[in-house]
Amino acid sequence: MEKPDLSTQRLIIRRFTLDDAEEVFALASDPIIGRMAGWPPHRTVDDSIDFIEKGMVRGDLYGLFSRTTGGMIGCIELFRDPEILRKGPKDAEVGYWIGTRYWNQGYATEALNCMLEYAASSGIPKVWGQTLTDNPASARVLIKCGFKLDHRSLSENPTLGEVIVDFYSISLKRRAK
Repeated sequence: MEKPDLSTQRLIIRRFTLDDAEEVFALASDPIIGRMAGWPPHRTVDDSIDFIEKGMVRGDLYGLFSRTTGGMIGCIELFRDPEILRKGPKDAEVGYWIGTRYWNQGYATEALNCMLEYAASSGIPKVWGQTLTDNPASARVLIKCGFKLDHRSLSENPTLGEVIVDFYSISLKRRAK
């Protein structure tokens, strides 16, 4: 099934193409982004091409682009891979990152609310999100969008080593009421 492009008042949320690799690299090469997202910064445009190609296979990786400038702001993904940590077989997990120069402007909240509407319309009953405990800004985005803290655990991250992760969830059936 072809995934739709989405949009908000300020964002065009669309599937990446390989033509976006330079813009992905410009943002994802920032070590702060990698650290907060739990992966190493992109070292070359080839890293960004690999990121895009893997996202194309998974299916729900979207770039966040400004309606005003057309430039990339970040990305968001709705994971439905059965190997990810989640409680129910129809649940999904959301992940997102925003380029540092676009922080504190509401883009993550706007994109996440849009993705939750898409998830609800796709029949997904519950969405999970996780943040490193030292990334309170991301936790605030989840909470603003209605997520509740479910649990905290010690996890092994291949890039960061041992980290404490907070797991949040939202019932989309309750959110619709």
